Amino acid sequence: MYLLGRTQMIPAASYEDHLVPYEGDMDLTAYLQKLISVGFDGPASLDVYQYDYEAVAEKSVEYLKRILCTSAI
Repeated sequence: MYLLGRTQMIPAASYEDHLVPYEGDMDLTAYLQKLISVGFDGPASLDVYQYDYEAVAEKSVEYLKRILCTSAI
């Protein structure tokens, strides 16, 4: 993302270098539990744009399914 400066395009201040879900240190289970507790039942997506999708998709989806099953209890 870029922000338009007065004389030039400048990069946005924030850049995130995301990890696949099973490598991060964010408490994803707690986030999902909170979403479920407030009644969220919408769609979710997994964006692993900086990885080879075929290499990480199956393990990522299985990890998220495991968390969702635990969070829904």
